[in-house]
Amino acid sequence: MARGWESKSVEAQLDEAAASRQAAPREDLTPEQTEQHRKRELLVMARKRTQQLLAEADNPRYRELLQRELKALEDQIAEL
Repeated sequence: MARGWESKSVEAQLDEAAASRQAAPREDLTPEQTEQHRKRELLVMARKRTQQLLAEADNPRYRELLQRELKALEDQIAEL
């Protein structure tokens, strides 16, 4: 069964995240560090997806919403 572009994009993001996890040597992390790392990965993936949506968006109101969401995600990433 053929898959749509969006599902392929999500699958590529998940593969990329898994590859980066395997490439980076894992040291013993505390549960707090592990949780923080997981949150950061999720935020980075959400930021990439929002950037993709923003690049495709035509509606000015939707673009504004995506820009606010992108700024909020970047602020959250900076806090970590």
